[in-house]
Amino acid sequence: MSASPWKTAYKVFHRIYEIAIMLVLFSMVILVFYNVFARFVLNRSLGWIDEYARFAFIWLVFLGSFLAYEDNEHIGLDFLLERLPKGIQKYMHILNHLLVLLVCAIMMIYGHRVSLSARNISPGLGIRMTYIYYAVPVSGFLMGAMTLARLGDSVLTVLGRKPTSPGKVGS
Repeated sequence: MSASPWKTAYKVFHRIYEIAIMLVLFSMVILVFYNVFARFVLNRSLGWIDEYARFAFIWLVFLGSFLAYEDNEHIGLDFLLERLPKGIQKYMHILNHLLVLLVCAIMMIYGHRVSLSARNISPGLGIRMTYIYYAVPVSGFLMGAMTLARLGDSVLTVLGRKPTSPGKVGS
């Protein structure tokens, strides 16, 4: 049986997403290495590289948080959940997803507001700080979409049906 179009699209998105993160990390490492070499060997460094590394790291943290969330690698207090009866655990998963959705909505709404209010320009790269601050609402959107998929799976599980989400959705 072939994969559904949603699962195929998700796999393509996921692979492009991973490659983009790897490219940003690779460029950051190469540029920082060059700048250290230039500073201590050539006595001349490029100021914009430090700023690029800082901004790239901000985006890597927020984009990487989606990958960590997708793989259930964020810190959780599941030892309490595991002590509950299985029937109640299903409903607690739904409550958990609703609370995570609330946090993602806050990240999107207030991250968007902060991003739009940023009028300053970075001195080294000369770009608007709006582009840097948008890491927060973008991350909130991605994790919110994943949480909606997980919420749907949890509801289907409560109803006794098979989860249908693409990717590694898990609980």
